Formats: sequence, C-alpha cells, structure tokens
Amino acid sequence: MPRRTLSKSKKQLRRKRHNPYSRPAAAEAASDDDGTQEPSSETRGQMLRRHSREKKLLRDRIRTIEEEKRKIGSYTPELKKLKKAKRKEILALQAELEARHKAEVASLDTAAKKQEEKDLAQIVSPPMSRLQQLELQRMFSRLSPG
Repeated sequence: MPRRTLSKSKKQLRRKRHNPYSRPAAAEAASDDDGTQEPSSETRGQMLRRHSREKKLLRDRIRTIEEEKRKIGSYTPELKKLKKAKRKEILALQAELEARHKAEVASLDTAAKKQEEKDLAQIVSPPMSRLQQLELQRMFSRLSPG
C-alpha cells in the first residue's frame, strides 16, 4: 500500500519554525571572542551587553567541563589529578574573563573621564574669536607703556 503524502500545511507544521529572537551561538562566539572591537567604538551599554553574553558563553563552557569532570571519576591518583586540572582550568577561565572585563570597563571609564574633562575645559574657556583677540591686544597695548 503506497504511503499517503502529506498536505503542504502539515509539512510546514512539521518543519521547525524560525525564531527571530534566537541568535546563532557559533556566530556570536566568533564575533565576541576575537576582541577586534575597540572600547572607544562601543558605548558602555553595548560593552555591558557583550560582557553578559560572554559570561553566558563561559557558563556553558564551564558546564561542559564539569560534565567531563563528573564522568572521569576518582578511582586512581591520576584521575584525581586530572579532575584537579579541570578545576584549575575553570578557575583560570573565570579569572581571565573577569580581569579582561574589569580592564575594558576601566579603559572605557578613563576615556570617558578624559572626554568629560576636555568638554569641561572647552565650556570654561571657549575659544576666542579673532575679533576678541584683537580687542584684547588693543587693550593691553594701551595699558603697557610704549
């Protein structure tokens, strides 16, 4: 007996629907981990969003490492050493990410502070026009004996 073909609507229902809010994890990881973006080109909000994405990726990585660690067991001293090495790897990854994030936020803050000081200096003493400079020269030329 031949198999009955499904109607087009049922085929479409079987197919997984596209989720516009999902992001491909592989493409996101490649764009975030290479560090090609300069801190001055992104805003603080963008940086903090990127940091939260990187933390999520790190959590996933740590979860896989811990699963591997659980599968190892601790029957022999070599296996115990292997488990300790996995734990050290996790701690190193966490420390590296935290240090990098602190450095990025600090560099952004110092850049923002320098820009703020520059803007404040410009507000306090705005550049003089050519006419103002000539008036000052005339005033000082009258005051100085000559």
